[in-house]
Amino acid sequence: MSQVGQLGIGRRAQAILKLIGLNNSLPLQSSIKRCVKYEAEDIRVLWQVSHQRVLLDETWLASLLMMPLEQETKVAAVNIQRQASKQQAMINLPMQATPFIGRTAELADIDNILANPACRLLTLLGPGGVGKTRLALEFAARHADKFSSGTAFIPLASVGTPAHVASAIADRLSLNFAGQSDPIAFLLGYLSEHQMLLILDNFEHLLEGTGTDLILKIIQHAPQITLLVTSRERLNLQVEWLFDVEGLSYPSGKLMDVPPDVTDYSAVQLFVQRIKQVQPSFSPSESALRSIVQMSQQLAGMPLAIELAAATVRIHSIDMVEQHLRENLGALSTTLRDVPERHRSMRAAFDHSWSLLNEPDRVIFSRLAIFHGSFTAEAAKQVSGAMPYDLGALIDKSLLRQSQAQAVEATATSELRFFMLEPIYEYALERLLERGEYEKLQHSHAAYYLALVEDAAAHWNSRTAEGALSRVSREYDNIHAALAWSRASSHPTIGLQIVVALTPFWQVRGFSAEIRGWLADLLALDAHNQNSTSMAVRVRALNCAAILATDKSDFADAARLLKESLAIRHTLGETGNETSLLINASLQARAVGQYQRATVLIEDALAERRSLGNPGGIAEALHILGLVLREQGELDGALTHFQESLTIRLGIGDRGSVAQAQLALGDVARDRGEVLQMRQYSEESLAVFREFGTQWAIGFALNNLAYAAYLEGDLAQAVDLASESVSVFRAIERRAGLGESLITLGNVLREQGKVAAADESLTEALQLVWVNGPRLFVAVALEGLASTMAQIRQIPLSVRLLGAASALREQMGTPIRPSDQPMVEQTLVFLRAAIGADTFQSLWAEARSQPLEQVVNHGKQRLVH
Repeated sequence: MSQVGQLGIGRRAQAILKLIGLNNSLPLQSSIKRCVKYEAEDIRVLWQVSHQRVLLDETWLASLLMMPLEQETKVAAVNIQRQASKQQAMINLPMQATPFIGRTAELADIDNILANPACRLLTLLGPGGVGKTRLALEFAARHADKFSSGTAFIPLASVGTPAHVASAIADRLSLNFAGQSDPIAFLLGYLSEHQMLLILDNFEHLLEGTGTDLILKIIQHAPQITLLVTSRERLNLQVEWLFDVEGLSYPSGKLMDVPPDVTDYSAVQLFVQRIKQVQPSFSPSESALRSIVQMSQQLAGMPLAIELAAATVRIHSIDMVEQHLRENLGALSTTLRDVPERHRSMRAAFDHSWSLLNEPDRVIFSRLAIFHGSFTAEAAKQVSGAMPYDLGALIDKSLLRQSQAQAVEATATSELRFFMLEPIYEYALERLLERGEYEKLQHSHAAYYLALVEDAAAHWNSRTAEGALSRVSREYDNIHAALAWSRASSHPTIGLQIVVALTPFWQVRGFSAEIRGWLADLLALDAHNQNSTSMAVRVRALNCAAILATDKSDFADAARLLKESLAIRHTLGETGNETSLLINASLQARAVGQYQRATVLIEDALAERRSLGNPGGIAEALHILGLVLREQGELDGALTHFQESLTIRLGIGDRGSVAQAQLALGDVARDRGEVLQMRQYSEESLAVFREFGTQWAIGFALNNLAYAAYLEGDLAQAVDLASESVSVFRAIERRAGLGESLITLGNVLREQGKVAAADESLTEALQLVWVNGPRLFVAVALEGLASTMAQIRQIPLSVRLLGAASALREQMGTPIRPSDQPMVEQTLVFLRAAIGADTFQSLWAEARSQPLEQVVNHGKQRLVH
């Protein structure tokens, strides 16, 4: 108070001024007027201090001027503490105009983190518009009672320099730095005596120099202060704890139907709430909800983007808003006056983040837009030149995210992956296009993923195939993007190379239709390329396309593709054999029931492959020969060939091919009715197929296991397994396999007494196998239908169906498999007894002479009705 003494005022004024320095309320002019009887210098001092905004309480001031000096000092101290106690419990948070939605888990996580005494500084990290500020305010409002001195919200967006952070905090705490020689020390002194939560909002532009220095001083000198910071960039302090703020929750993946719990997702809730603000009568239809979900996905659940999109529903329909978003996400904006300028458009939000980047970070940020979905650090380095520290810098600035991505299948490996939220990705892509580097980077991107899939393909026939499959699965988005660029930019050769390498992977996943589409498009673009390297790639692509056509029973197209491949090979001077054409022709003959021709063709192919000494090719031909023999009822010969094929494949070490051989052995056991062996082979192979995700093989293994349960009398399990098999084949659109599994399901349903369901299943199967083959299963389906009709005493129809099946089997030379003989024989005995031998024989002869197509069409009409 030495300076006070120099003012030339009395003891009373000096004492008052000393106490004023401890107080925390503003003196009112009315108080001073009521005290005019006191000495003039005292009043002058009080008036002067009031203009310096040192805070006084009106009642306290009046009582003070009427007391002796000693009593004044004592009572003033007590009243100061009482006033401070009242103010400590006050909550200084801005009012929120709209209800808070979702984030229950995030609020709980933040509470758990701050409950740890070691955490004094928690940064809510995320891009602009993701909802950091609103989350921090909601936490403070819900947990204010945990801080005895209350909470305070300090907005920093308009604070120009780090040096002004202390002033911004003091202003929100109603502290005045006037007359303070060391404002920071004054602020720290105040905070050191309080237990508070301070929310420092939008700190990203104040990180340098005194901005973070002040935070460290608060941590050091005010042990009861907890700091909750929102920022687009981490503070990079050792004491800092981080919490990444994600978008609101929304349904993931492509929607076939709107899920019943769709309104439980917070992004959808926010969309609906904001739309109702501009259209109070809005009641979302299923179509509107679908559009809302799709927009939520595109906007990555970012609240700002959702609010901007919802606001436009006042002038556009929801589906039109969705279309606009697909075309131009940056168009989202609002003119609402109570929205901060930086949040009035998505572009403004991202422009602000862009302005905080240095030039090297801007280059890397824009280049990373060449990736689709997630990517690895190695990919970023090879394609965009980004080093790990570059990625770390963008993560710290909330422009990039990282995730510990596990392989689709259960493997022992994992890898760190990086990705951008969709709105940020679109902004980065726009910046990349501005830089003029897109085409160059896209070529590097495609070349990188070509090398990746070719390396994976080299491991396909090895014990590391599982890891290769997992790696390809994780890179699907980027591989797909590389193919799309290849197709659109007149670089078909690189696209064909990618598809050829991918064919074994995509086949096991049931993506044959997609591969065929890519091959057809890229082969059309590459049709007249005379470059020898491109022609060699074309040969491989044609062979892959032929294999896929065969899988779909499109044997004519397969033959066309194989012939073109052979012609190009001759042009290139190659003298390769034609075993692929022979195998395709054999499979085509088998499909239409020409088993003798199929046998001759596949035996020729096997002989040629033995002469070439290619183990994989030999194993394949043995497998097909075993298949053809098994369907002719030559089960011993089939078993011999399947076992030899298995032995070769075990030597190669291809687990997928080994499992296929085991499945074939299970087929032989099924035809013989050997349940234990059928179950053993099918279960062993199914485990591998599930591990690899080989959908078509999973379907056949499940069908065998369903048949095993059927033979054992466990009809409930048989229905479950057969139904799962049907679902698998429907999903991958494998019609021949679907027909076979529907036959099994129909037979089981009949045994359960569910005749109508059995009839429907078997009739659908009949239509499928009639069109897609193998023709053998037309006979099997007819026999199953005959037994079903006999059960409901449709006697003439049952006889005709069995007679047609008998004629077809005689034509193909394929006997009834032993496991089905009891069903057929029981049906025949029942029918003869029901109508007599003579009538039976007459109907039987009529059926055998009737055109098979007429019988099948009759079944189709019954299915329709």
